[in-house]
Amino acid sequence: MASLKNNPYAILEKENISRSLLSERAEKALAIFDETLADLEQFPNDKKLKKEAEEIGKETVELIKEEIERIGIETHDEIEEAAKKEVRKVQSKKIIEKSEQVLDDLALCRQRLKDDRQRKIEAGEITPPKKRTLTTKLRQDLGKFANLIPKNLKEDPDTLQRTQKAIMKFLNELKDIWGLNKIKGIQDELNEKFKKLQEQAA
Repeated sequence: MASLKNNPYAILEKENISRSLLSERAEKALAIFDETLADLEQFPNDKKLKKEAEEIGKETVELIKEEIERIGIETHDEIEEAAKKEVRKVQSKKIIEKSEQVLDDLALCRQRLKDDRQRKIEAGEITPPKKRTLTTKLRQDLGKFANLIPKNLKEDPDTLQRTQKAIMKFLNELKDIWGLNKIKGIQDELNEKFKKLQEQAA
């Protein structure tokens, strides 16, 4: 994932807020952020794209902060006095109105990015991203399993060996089930990854 200063997911994690609690507006904002982040990973050297991604991230972070405030308001003790409830209701309405404007701005920003990227592709300044093949996706996704090994087990050679064996078995079974004929590259890359982990463990 591309590294950005403004990352709404960091706020959600810090505040321990589940994404399922967010409103539809916040979900749309996160979706726009995710799309922009995916574009940035495909064109990591595009300075304009990174700047726009930072701006989208900043706006989304602000929206998420307001969402957290709204969630706090809505989940607060129901025994609160009626007058205080009315104040919170007014505050929540203002937050919603502001977030709708932010969402409109994010959508416009996202469209500008798409238009600019399309113009650059048509002008030959950048090449369109290549569609990832199934083997490429498998290589990248299976490689992530090594990073999921619990920290206290990453230095255990037996755990590393058994994990590698399990992943290889899974890959071979997929080869038969899906009719894959090119998995040697995936196997080689996985073997190299686990070799490095074994060396670090030693």
